[in-house]
Amino acid sequence: MPLRIEIKSLYSYDLKVAGKDLPADVHDFCVDINLDVGIKDSDGSDQFRVTVCSPSWLVRSMEPGEYRFGRGLLILREFDWQQVEEALAKLLGSCSRENWELTAAEISKYLSWEFEGTSNKRHAERGAD
Repeated sequence: MPLRIEIKSLYSYDLKVAGKDLPADVHDFCVDINLDVGIKDSDGSDQFRVTVCSPSWLVRSMEPGEYRFGRGLLILREFDWQQVEEALAKLLGSCSRENWELTAAEISKYLSWEFEGTSNKRHAERGAD
């Protein structure tokens, strides 16, 4: 049975108050967002990161002939906290697996994970025992 996972917190060092502050231009932006994700009804969490940007920012930030891969990106035409949260919640729901290690590995296919590339076993599952 897949785990029930949730966003424990959502914040950005680019914006002072997550959920309220907006980029200067909501149609041309790039904002790094951190989210603490863990098993529902447990205290533990792991940190993931996503860059939320607009298509216009991508175009403006790239040189002719330059290319980028999309892992760790959420692309929105207009910055909206509710849409960011809904998109991330939907993604997390599709990544839920039987245990935390498999779940976190699945999430890390889309978002950057704090433990990526390490053998550190301090995961959100600790709080679920």
